[in-house]
Amino acid sequence: MPASIRIIPLGDIDSDVLDEVGAALTRAFGAAVTIGESQPTPKYAFSPYVHQFSAPIIVHKLATTHDASGAKTLGVIAFDLFAPQTNYVFGEAQVGGEVAVISLYRLLELDRHVYFERAAKEAIHEIGHTFGLGHCDDDVCVMHFSHTIEDTDIKTSEFCTTCRVILDRVIALGEAT
Repeated sequence: MPASIRIIPLGDIDSDVLDEVGAALTRAFGAAVTIGESQPTPKYAFSPYVHQFSAPIIVHKLATTHDASGAKTLGVIAFDLFAPQTNYVFGEAQVGGEVAVISLYRLLELDRHVYFERAAKEAIHEIGHTFGLGHCDDDVCVMHFSHTIEDTDIKTSEFCTTCRVILDRVIALGEAT
C-alpha cells in the first residue's frame, strides 16, 4: 500500500470539499487519507506586491513541519497562489517529495459538482508530482499541466496508461514513500 496522505486545511476550508478531495485521493492512489487539524491562513507567504500567496513558500513551510511518518501532505488554501514567473498557479508540489499545496481560489464554481471535481483533479495532480510524476502531454490525463481553468475542466481525474504504469511501479518499489 502506498504512503498515506494527510490533508491540511490552511485557513477556513469547506469540509465538504475536503471530504471530496480525500475520497478522490483514496481512489487515485489507494492510500489512506486523513484530514489534519486546520492551520491558520499562512500570512507569512502573502505578497503585498501581487496580493497572492507564494506557493513555494507554503510548500517549504509545510515541509519543515512535516512529520517523518512517510505520509504525503497536501495543504489546501482558499486564497490565490503564485510561483516565480507566473501570474498564478493552481498548486505546487515537491516532485518526488512529500508535500504539495492546492488553491481553491480559481476553481470556484456555482455548480458544486464541478467545483469538487476541479479540486479533486488538482489535488490528484499535485500528489502525483510527489510520487515523481511529471507533466503529461495527454490533455485528458490528470497529470496534464493546466494553464487555465478550461484545461482543468478538459482533463479527467484519471491517469493515462503511461502515467498509471509509472505510478504503480513507483508505489510497488516504494521509491516515493
